[in-house]
Amino acid sequence: MVTGQLVEGPPGVRTVWDSLNWLQRIRVNHGGVISVGRYSRPNWSGTLEFFLFRCPNCKRLNIDYRHGFDEYLSCSRC
Repeated sequence: MVTGQLVEGPPGVRTVWDSLNWLQRIRVNHGGVISVGRYSRPNWSGTLEFFLFRCPNCKRLNIDYRHGFDEYLSCSRC
């Protein structure tokens, strides 16, 4: 799994997907969430944990951090 801190943000979906083992791929394909590490974005004061997940609406892979009190993950395409 890809871990570490990058100023630019997390790695791309394809990079993370290629680094997963078969059990992690099954977990993501069946609605699970896999941590890909802690990263920072420009102008952020700290880091957040980013996750790989499959969007329940469009079925595409996404990487995002948890948002709000409910800690939801949002799809960048929906």
